[in-house]
Amino acid sequence: MRNFNPSYYSPEVEALYYREYKREDGHPDFEYSRRKFAELDIEERIRSSLIKDALDRMKVHYKRSSMPTNTRISIENKPFISEGKYHFEKRKTPKLSKEEISTPEARNSTYETPKTKPRRSIPIKKIIGVILAIVIIGAFLWFSPFLNLLQNNSFSPKNYSHEELVNYTLSLINYDRNGLVTNPNGTIHMWVLRIGEQYPQNVSLSSVGSAQQHADDMLKNHYFSHWDTNGYKPYVRYTLFGGNGSVAENIAWQSASSSFDAKEAIESLEWQMMEEDSQWDWGHRDNIIESFHNKVSIGIAYDSNNLYLVEDFEDDYIAWSTLTRSSIEVIMDGTIMKSGLSISNVAIYYDKIANLTAQQLANAPYSGSYGFGTFVGMAVPSGWQSPEGITITARTWSQTGQSFQIDFDLSPAFAQFGKGIYTLCLITESNEFLTSFSVWN
Repeated sequence: MRNFNPSYYSPEVEALYYREYKREDGHPDFEYSRRKFAELDIEERIRSSLIKDALDRMKVHYKRSSMPTNTRISIENKPFISEGKYHFEKRKTPKLSKEEISTPEARNSTYETPKTKPRRSIPIKKIIGVILAIVIIGAFLWFSPFLNLLQNNSFSPKNYSHEELVNYTLSLINYDRNGLVTNPNGTIHMWVLRIGEQYPQNVSLSSVGSAQQHADDMLKNHYFSHWDTNGYKPYVRYTLFGGNGSVAENIAWQSASSSFDAKEAIESLEWQMMEEDSQWDWGHRDNIIESFHNKVSIGIAYDSNNLYLVEDFEDDYIAWSTLTRSSIEVIMDGTIMKSGLSISNVAIYYDKIANLTAQQLANAPYSGSYGFGTFVGMAVPSGWQSPEGITITARTWSQTGQSFQIDFDLSPAFAQFGKGIYTLCLITESNEFLTSFSVWN
């Protein structure tokens, strides 16, 4: 009840409260409140009386003194503290009885007459000089960066080395793979695992240059696509630059009307691929956090108005003894460096190649996502059949532990589809792609 505030409630409750408050012999809590307020009022009246008497005494003292009438008195400021709604000047006051308080002498004895201090002259000229010096120095420091910018006639972005930007991108990717998404405002939040997901291992930086070549080509020729001007898809470029595993590509692009910070642009693009990827059915996000990826090739190319980012995620788990195609024969001989994987088949895809212009690359189907080309069929062990397309029975098919050897003839595929690029995907029984190796016919 003592902490009850009637203004927080309806007018009816407030009226009932004040009727009960004013009633004689009311609730004990109201009696307590009335007594407390009465005591505070008595203390305030006594305090006001003491202050009034002290002021009267000071007036009499000043009239009797020989001080000139134009002399000013400097009185020290005293701290004010608050006790409820009452504000008063805190002074040391001896405890007095009611009889002692009633006498003017006792009341006046609690206050000392303020002492006068000699008047000091203010060094106006020195103060003005110091202020002017501060203003001049401050103005020089404030405007000097702007003067440099005016001389350059533009705002220059920060200069980063290419290695610094690549390493920064790699750190963002591994943050994302560990569940720590970096927002454009600098904050970090955790992404929630789906059912059956687990936070994947970090990826290491690949030495394959396919991502950088594609970023440079997009900047040079002013387009944005997984295809390039040669008509090549990511897995074809990956093979051309020496990649012997399997690859899956993310690309992103930022265009601006003025200069920008390259690191901030990369951070924004990475965040969008993780958090605003519903348009692409979260394919970029899934590619970033795919647990089977163990490497990434990063490409970054930019000028004053555009930045292109390419991420070629790799599944590179085979130590190859032989991976060649001689005329129509393909030989795959190596050791799988990840335990528990058993090879099921070699899927074969076909792409017809043609040069493309920037205008063509801006339109469907080149402006969207990509996939492997036309499904041709499979190379399989003896006694197995491809569910679709042609079946090529391998001449040699063996796997002992993690080591394997496969040898087969591509001529049936060449005979059916003719000139073009054929991509060979070594697939495990658990449907992981160990290669995306392209050969030309």
